[in-house]
Amino acid sequence: MTAHVASGLCLVGGVRYTHDAKQLVADSFSISAGCAIPFTCANTVLPPAVLYAGQLPFTIPAAPGTIADPTPGSTVTRSSDVVFNQRLSAGRVTYRGAVEYDVAPASLLYASVESGFRSGGFNTSVGFETFQPEYITAYSIGSKNRFLGNRVQLNLEGFYWDYRNEQVAHSGLDLAVPPRANSIVQNVGRADIKGVEVEGRVLVTPTTTLSADVQYLDAKNKFFTYQVPIALQSLTGCAVSPAATPGFLNVNCAGRPAFNSPNWTLNLGAEQKIPVGDYQFIVSADTQYKSSRYEGFEYQQGELQRASWTTNAQLFFGPANGRWSVAGFVRDIENDRLLAVPFSFGGVLVAYTTPPRTYGLRGSVKF
Repeated sequence: MTAHVASGLCLVGGVRYTHDAKQLVADSFSISAGCAIPFTCANTVLPPAVLYAGQLPFTIPAAPGTIADPTPGSTVTRSSDVVFNQRLSAGRVTYRGAVEYDVAPASLLYASVESGFRSGGFNTSVGFETFQPEYITAYSIGSKNRFLGNRVQLNLEGFYWDYRNEQVAHSGLDLAVPPRANSIVQNVGRADIKGVEVEGRVLVTPTTTLSADVQYLDAKNKFFTYQVPIALQSLTGCAVSPAATPGFLNVNCAGRPAFNSPNWTLNLGAEQKIPVGDYQFIVSADTQYKSSRYEGFEYQQGELQRASWTTNAQLFFGPANGRWSVAGFVRDIENDRLLAVPFSFGGVLVAYTTPPRTYGLRGSVKF
């Protein structure tokens, strides 16, 4: 709902009620391949992750136990079944309220507060069967402006986000006997995120555009606690203490910066159009700087990504009507393999990386 209360002054508001009701019914067991004499079964067919046992490329035991694998010297073992029958129900009122004021025909001042939530859900992990919704209250104040006949755009915003019941997904061991490796989503606590963002765009000439965006972010974990097996104690850089659950430790990462949240982010871009009769070339490039940041929530030194630049470029050619186009591109000109989704498990730090320098051609046709 929008109310125009005075010349150039608007009040915006809205309320929504959402109710979630869901159920999980599952029967889970795991399959493992073994070798009677270690390192002698190089051709053993390893079990892939599948939804149904019938999709496995070999015969499995009909009940918990061990049978011979088709590969000589190797076996297939089936664990005991774990049955899940869980229900979740949650309702939440969310809202948005804002004040907007037109300082000039192309200049707007605004302030807003809004709330939201991300639904809870289920894990097929004993002891971690459910996780609750995550909530956020977001505050912002800013200005949006255009100058010089809309050739210059300048936007500024300050924001504060209050996360509660924050959800984090990670690999871990559950409380089954024996414990099973699994992917687990947990509610770990509360985080405060505040910052400032400035965005600019300039049409230098009718065919030349420059853009820039700089963001300062201060993101901290106010409360951030979860449990890990004692065997994984060395895989966290946070404070640990004995948990009430035997064989587990409490991990407390309160006060740490939120992971994957660099203090500084800078984006720069440029685009040049070159008309050639009824056709055009478009040359563009962009680069992004991020200050150092932890990419994994275990806060190990190996999960700290140093400050980095990533630059991309593209050369586009096609008719002005856009019926078809051909483009050559190169991504990650620096050829840096940056950390992406690192995690600790089983005494090992595992990490994916971003792709190396990539280049190629791309074509499109509109019918």
